[in-house]
Amino acid sequence: PDAEVGTEFSLQDMLQSRPAHWTIRTCNPRKSLEFLREVCGMKVLRHEEHTGPCEITSNGPSDKAWSKTMVGYDREDMAFCLALTFTPGVAYPPGDALTHFALGVDDPQVALAKAMELGYTCAGDVVT
Repeated sequence: PDAEVGTEFSLQDMLQSRPAHWTIRTCNPRKSLEFLREVCGMKVLRHEEHTGPCEITSNGPSDKAWSKTMVGYDREDMAFCLALTFTPGVAYPPGDALTHFALGVDDPQVALAKAMELGYTCAGDVVT
């Protein structure tokens, strides 16, 4: 597509850019954080509690209070992160949003063993 008037496309800038984070909705933040910490080796970067609805509906359409927990391998300005959003009392039907994502870990066998220890099912390199 054509660039906006007054802007130039830079392949170099595009190749050096990265998404800041993905937002993942969760009905069970404790279990999600346990998985991301114990299996994937991520750490909690920050946590926010919001008393009103999310203005950009990143946690889905709701007028309720909600929370966001940022997790990742390094600071948000240095590495990709996940934003876990949680709205008490809201259930997200399985398969209604993001259904699959992949992460690289240093030792896949250790991560898979930890996932099974936590009660997840592992088939090959897929954890459910």
